[in-house]
Order: sequence, then structure tokens, then C-alpha cells
Amino acid sequence: MAQSKKFPKLKTLILKHNFFSDEGTVEFAKSLNFPDLEVLQLGWNEVRDAGALALAGSKNFPKLKKLDLRGNYLAGKTKETLRIALAHLKSLRIFQSE
Repeated sequence: MAQSKKFPKLKTLILKHNFFSDEGTVEFAKSLNFPDLEVLQLGWNEVRDAGALALAGSKNFPKLKKLDLRGNYLAGKTKETLRIALAHLKSLRIFQSE
């Protein structure tokens, strides 16, 4: 998916419960194929710290407003880094209770 053709009009991408993993998330974070993406749901995908931090550091989703990472395996320090790096988002969901 990360290496597929561009999806310039795609606004919402829901990939919950797909075992995306760290490897898939890191590759997705490198992708230039989703320039207008506003909502990304990656909950319950076996994402760990490396994948979440790759998303936090990516500049490839300039229009992103909402990110859902609930149900993944993120350390407390990673969650804090996400909150700081992605403070501009309208919604950041990283806890299962959200």
C-alpha cells in the first residue's frame, strides 16, 4: 500500500484490526501517496514504538487532523512523544479508553 500509486483525493483511511505492525507503519510513514489524508485509523494493528514514532516524525501527511492508534503496544514515553509531536492534530487517540 505504501508503495502503491498515489491517492491524491483520499481523505480518510481506516485500517483497524489489520496486523499492520511496526514494519508496515514505518513504510506507510515514508509514503508520499496520501497528500490529502486527514483521518488515519490504525487501531489494534500490533503497532509498537518504532511505527508510532515513524508516524510522529513523518512530514508526508500535512493535512492530517485525526490519528487513531488505540489498542497498540506503545510505551509511556512514546505516548508522551506523540502528544508533543502531534499536538497540532484535532484528535490523537492512543489509549483504549478513548
